[in-house]
Amino acid sequence: YGFSNTTDETVYLALRILGSDNQWTTKYWAELEPGEKRILARSSNRIFYYFAQSESYTWKGRDNTYTINGKKYGMRKLKLKPSDKGELKYFNLE
Repeated sequence: YGFSNTTDETVYLALRILGSDNQWTTKYWAELEPGEKRILARSSNRIFYYFAQSESYTWKGRDNTYTINGKKYGMRKLKLKPSDKGELKYFNLE
């Protein structure tokens, strides 16, 4: 799963994915500079969750929550199409 930061601010992102061991794992805080595009994880699962924030923007959801350092974060669900499986996909943070 990849993200592209299309804002003019640094974005910090937490990503929750299902690993090959069938256990959910959360990777945080990936730092994406303005204009940066990066693959953050690989998984055969089509569903993942993310939370991202910058100084002026927040991308959050109610699909999943995860506690990081004592603070709960609402995460957005993204579901790839069956035809996307195995393809590298980038999601724009805009």
